Amino acid sequence: SGARLGGCQLTPDIRVDLATAAAAIDDCATLLLRAAGGAPTPLHRMVLLDRDRAVLALRLAMLLLPS
Repeated sequence: SGARLGGCQLTPDIRVDLATAAAAIDDCATLLLRAAGGAPTPLHRMVLLDRDRAVLALRLAMLLLPS
C-alpha cells in the first residue's frame, strides 16, 4: 500500500501493489479509448506510458525481490 511506497521499502508485498496499479491503469486506458470512440488520443497514449512504467516497476520488483 501507500505506506510501503512512502518509505521506499521493497518488500515482497509491493509486487501485489504494483500489479494492482498496472491493472487499474490499464482499465483506465481502456475506458479512455472507448470514450474517444476507439481512436487513440494524446491522453490515452500518456496513460499507456504510465501503464508501461508500472509494468516495468513490477518486473524489476520481481527480479530484485525474493519470492
